Amino acid sequence: MLRFAVLGLGFMGRTHLATLAARPQAEIRAVHDSDPQRLTRPLAPGGGNIETGAAGWDESAVRRCQTLEEILNDEDIDAVVVATPSHLHARLSCAALAAGKHVFCEKPMALKLADCDRMLAAAGKAGRTLMIGHCIRFWGEYAAAAEIVRSGRFGRLQLLTMSRRCGVPTFGARGWFTDHKKSGGALLDLHIHDVDYALYLLGPPRSVRARGLRGPSGGYDQVLSWYDYGRAGPVVQLEGGWSAGEDIPFVMSFRMCLERATLVYAMDKRPTLWLYSDSAEELQAPAVSGYEAEMDHFIRCIRSGKPSRVVPPESSRQSVALALAEAQAIRSGRAVEIH
Repeated sequence: MLRFAVLGLGFMGRTHLATLAARPQAEIRAVHDSDPQRLTRPLAPGGGNIETGAAGWDESAVRRCQTLEEILNDEDIDAVVVATPSHLHARLSCAALAAGKHVFCEKPMALKLADCDRMLAAAGKAGRTLMIGHCIRFWGEYAAAAEIVRSGRFGRLQLLTMSRRCGVPTFGARGWFTDHKKSGGALLDLHIHDVDYALYLLGPPRSVRARGLRGPSGGYDQVLSWYDYGRAGPVVQLEGGWSAGEDIPFVMSFRMCLERATLVYAMDKRPTLWLYSDSAEELQAPAVSGYEAEMDHFIRCIRSGKPSRVVPPESSRQSVALALAEAQAIRSGRAVEIH
């Protein structure tokens, strides 16, 4: 049994709490939030931009810690989930690793590459597992598509387009999403999901081009990017951002054109995932959610003592580097080479 603490009681913190509560190999020992009022409220999930499917749970035995030190100094806590505003990820992850805890940190890994490097160094020094919550690598439809592409069954991938949109998030404490110094804007908070998946599926591109607009965060909240994989590689276009309007639904989608088939996914359609080849075939994604699958994987990594092969932290750093390269391309109006 692994004993967990969760830092941050916003939408994702409460989602991870519900996920952990349903895992027989995990026990939730403590929670902490910098807002004292949140520590007095129910810990049930909800209030975000996507339906998680997580259920309520018995939270009566969970300690609600007023200070971070209470958790870091508790030798009975094995692992910490960092689900705070993004600008705090590096500081809190490094502190937990230094205290001997395994760390699951929400995406993005950090807002600066120097902070990503600090986290990698802290994990190496502590000899503990560090994993970043890039849930799309585990999301049923995305995982199923990756398996088909990698199998080579329908030839090589020729074109990949992905889109991810929602309204401007208003559910973050003290409006942190709409402060790019804390969230990185939609570029690093939302769009990075597709940046990371493209990296996972195809590896790093040769170069990146991008167009973008600044929005409510003061950062890039509308992004359209193109990844160059060379003449023999696929055409890749990623689009995403925060759209104006209170009732704009969260939507994500992709189209993958292979030599002998096309995969189409749209979360707001039913069925969500289709394979078009000699005929149209509805594909069934695993029933387990991406949040559940990534947490199960994290627990297995801790128990085995082996680093994640699905989402190694070095790859999460690379995702941040690609997103920052997109920002550079937007500012310069030129392609940015990826080294």
